[in-house]
Amino acid sequence: MRNSDTSDHMGRGGRWGGAILAVGLPRRDEPELIDAPGLADAELLENLLDLSMVNRLGGGVWLSTWAVRRFVQSAQLTGAVPAAAFVQPAAWDVLDVGCGIGDMPRAFAGRVLAVDISPQIVRMAAMRGGGVAYAAADALRLPLADASVGVAHCSFTLHHFAPPQAVALLRELRRVARHGVVLNDLLRSWPGLAGAWLLGHLISANRLTRHDGLASARRAYTLAELLAIAHQAGLRPLAVRAIPGYRAALALA
Repeated sequence: MRNSDTSDHMGRGGRWGGAILAVGLPRRDEPELIDAPGLADAELLENLLDLSMVNRLGGGVWLSTWAVRRFVQSAQLTGAVPAAAFVQPAAWDVLDVGCGIGDMPRAFAGRVLAVDISPQIVRMAAMRGGGVAYAAADALRLPLADASVGVAHCSFTLHHFAPPQAVALLRELRRVARHGVVLNDLLRSWPGLAGAWLLGHLISANRLTRHDGLASARRAYTLAELLAIAHQAGLRPLAVRAIPGYRAALALA
């Protein structure tokens, strides 16, 4: 692995080109409906499936698997680890934080633990199986020992946190990871905001998808802001790959 392979994004809009796409679009930390308690299962499941479709068709799964492979080059799926091993060191190859319906963790090879703060979401994801172990956990206070996972991954999650909490989240992920952290998230931009509107009005009629897509686009960070948050957390980028105006994956150590 090259020591600091950030060339993937520099020629495709880059840190500063991405910032230009967000000119006049300040970050707004507005709440999202998915974070509220008491959502009906059917409505929540429909929203999570919409997000899974976005991950699959919009390149999100590709970005995450590319970044995870920067750390784990040749792992084979060995099935879920028993619950008794949940807090044991070196039990997990990949930890996925903010797992949603589980489409991301099911794309990873090896022993994968997926967590979400919502027991309701964890229950839905676990029902889909796929050789992944699931648990409800707070991303800022993971019930895991230091260096107990190979790679810690989070997707579509960091923008839910204001900058100080985002820094704390990356520090917590680095604490439990032996090799590094993979961050995959939206990039704040006018094209991204337009895409969120199109998703909610042309593709999905789900209330959560329509509201939260726009809220997420406004809450998202630019690539330069993500790199600054990683720096504050004591992490350096080993590799960065971006889809300009939409999202980026960062392999951080």
